Amino acid sequence: MSDHVLNLDELFGKARPVKVVYEGIAYELVRPESLNPQQYQELVNLYNKWVKERLDQGTDAIKIDQAMTEIITVLNPKLAEKNLPFSWKSQVLEFYGNETLQSSASKGSSGTQSADPSRKIGSGVQSAEKKPTGA
Repeated sequence: MSDHVLNLDELFGKARPVKVVYEGIAYELVRPESLNPQQYQELVNLYNKWVKERLDQGTDAIKIDQAMTEIITVLNPKLAEKNLPFSWKSQVLEFYGNETLQSSASKGSSGTQSADPSRKIGSGVQSAEKKPTGA
């Protein structure tokens, strides 16, 4: 008889943490699957605010920076306290989106996949161990 195991750590990404290293310290970013409903809704709202700020051509960079800081605060408050430069915050969000999207896409589609804000964040950063696509 074989063992049947539902490994929630593996299923929801605990086995594959998303980390950002800054000044020699690794900051683990919370995965969307690990958020409680309030945190998840907050992340969705903040993400929508960030997208709106980016698309509004009249928005100054300070508002966009504030929106990114708010998102990073949900993902890891200690990293948000580090006052990363504007472009670095953008890179963190792109990396986060790519890492959480790739791991979820490999599990297959679900009814909630399109609602996840991380599915829409960034597209250009790949982790070192992944090969570029299209070759």
